[in-house]
Amino acid sequence: MYRMAINLASAPAEKISMLIMRTAGPLFANVQSEAALARRYFLILADTLSLVVVPAMVGLIMVAPEAIQVVLGAKWLPAATPMIWLAVYMIVTTMSTLAGQVLVSQRQTQFTMRMALLNCVVMPVALVAGAYWKGMSGAAAAWIIASPVIFVPTSIKLFRRIELTWGDFFISLWPIFASATAMGIALAGMRFWISPYAWPAATRLAIEVVAGAGVYGLVFMVFFREKLVRYFRFLIGLRGGKTGEMA
Repeated sequence: MYRMAINLASAPAEKISMLIMRTAGPLFANVQSEAALARRYFLILADTLSLVVVPAMVGLIMVAPEAIQVVLGAKWLPAATPMIWLAVYMIVTTMSTLAGQVLVSQRQTQFTMRMALLNCVVMPVALVAGAYWKGMSGAAAAWIIASPVIFVPTSIKLFRRIELTWGDFFISLWPIFASATAMGIALAGMRFWISPYAWPAATRLAIEVVAGAGVYGLVFMVFFREKLVRYFRFLIGLRGGKTGEMA
């Protein structure tokens, strides 16, 4: 059950991250001595990753039972709770992976190695403690509980290297989290509205997916359209090798 939960939660984030991470290494290697450009590109790539990963994970959290029942069958429903915890963790680990890659380009490999070794010590202890606490749901929650041990020092180190403040980082990601929050609220309302009806799980899932995607896209297009256009321009320039023009 736990293995199925982690596979379902990690698959969307990993596939999306891989597409962008392939270009992140060479990009940051080219600007390793220019903090302003490294900071700009980090924010844009963090935004781009979050633009897809955050709503995907929030949507998965909201429709976890229906998604598992439709895709795998009712016998796998116990995997829903650990999948919710792991979906939250996927948002954190996506940002952590990007931060680590930027630090490597900044010649901070010794620091990233130390963080990896610390992770090897902390996570097994957290997973065992979580498993004794609440079984597989506790093991899944342990990823979130223990993640600040690695994510916070890595972020502090990176932000100092590229001269980025926490305020600027949160302001940059605010449109995405605001849109995802609106989507989550809409999905919660949708679930309450359709709960009295004895519709098949597939029908409920389809309605929730369409409603969630529609609300997220609508809020983003209405309130943050310029930021969306900026993403596409950057990615087009990145594919054409015109990263310098995006500065």
